[in-house]
Amino acid sequence: MKITKKERVKRWLESGRSITSMEAFSMWQVTRLAGVVHDLKKDGLTISNLQSSKNTNYAIYKIVTDGELPFV
Repeated sequence: MKITKKERVKRWLESGRSITSMEAFSMWQVTRLAGVVHDLKKDGLTISNLQSSKNTNYAIYKIVTDGELPFV
């Protein structure tokens, strides 16, 4: 069975790691990470995102577990 891009991103995030669009594209050719994250949120995952800085315009996504504060 082929693993979908959504499942790959889900497994990556569930392992406790964060991900950016550039990383998702270079690893799995995911071109719309925000769309995948949106679908995962609809599935019930609590995912937080952080803008990298004021000079760049990309998000860093990470699953927020119980008792853990989202990105600050």
